[in-house]
Amino acid sequence: MKIKKEHYGTTSEGEKVTLYILTNSKGISLEIITYGGIITKLFFPDNRGILGNIVLGYDNLKDYEDNQPFFGAIIGRYANRIKDASFKIDNVKVNIDKNNGNNHLHGGYSGFHKKVWKAKSIKRRDSLSLILNYYSKDLEAGFPGNLQITVHYTLNNNNELEIKYFAKTDKKTIVNFTNHSYFNLGSSLNKDIFNHELLLKANKYLEVSNDLIPTGKLLNVKGTKYDFLNSIKISCEFDHCWALNKYFEEKIELAAILVNEETNRKIEVYTDEPGIQIYTGNNLDFKHKKNSGICLETQHFPNSPNQPNFPSTELLPDKIYESNTVIKLTNT
Repeated sequence: MKIKKEHYGTTSEGEKVTLYILTNSKGISLEIITYGGIITKLFFPDNRGILGNIVLGYDNLKDYEDNQPFFGAIIGRYANRIKDASFKIDNVKVNIDKNNGNNHLHGGYSGFHKKVWKAKSIKRRDSLSLILNYYSKDLEAGFPGNLQITVHYTLNNNNELEIKYFAKTDKKTIVNFTNHSYFNLGSSLNKDIFNHELLLKANKYLEVSNDLIPTGKLLNVKGTKYDFLNSIKISCEFDHCWALNKYFEEKIELAAILVNEETNRKIEVYTDEPGIQIYTGNNLDFKHKKNSGICLETQHFPNSPNQPNFPSTELLPDKIYESNTVIKLTNT
């Protein structure tokens, strides 16, 4: 096992960005840059034992600074959408960035995906970790509270990538973090993901309006295109959130399985989050083929601050926010 550290580039504002490469004893390699906490590459072998990168990304910092698809980034303060870019705390209206029509998306114009994080690496007997820290000031993008965020990326010798999120605030606020990696388990990142099979541990999905804002209704997947209770081939585009069967329980359980039969690559996603947003790369930029990656975004539900029947995303000053997602890499 080894950790390699090297200079990746300098931002347009003059901040230095570092690349960390974590490689476990089985040759699985994870590459992360301190800009946005972005996973730039994840190398995993196919059925012939040939290592290949299974996440979409760019090959230079400038493209990441212009990153519209949020490739591989830590997303916050609030992952996904908030209707009308506003919500109430203690009956007081809070206005945040409008960066998705009239709505808020993924932390705003300068969310966590645009920040340079402080980093340190830790090597243990059976695992490697990169620990990232960022201090989000009160009213950044409009969100209340000074927020201290820590994210742990850990790669172990069981070929598991664990992503742990921690946060603490000095004012009542809302938080909802995720990682926005686009996976493609096939033989080429230029192929679409419609040859992948997906299983979701979810009996219900969130009904949304035309601008993808949840209406508050949880609908049954049975007999619809949203039914992935059994592993089936992805046949159409999605940008929707599923309510995991354990959404009312804060314990880590299997949420999703993604498989590519061509390469026999498989990933299993475990989380203690109540939902998972599936996005099939419907609007990828000109450098990447449309639908060439799929996001498995473990998170709380979109627009939760405006839906009292959804699990709460409020964080109080005397509490610590914690979330855990594990991505297990295997071969079928």
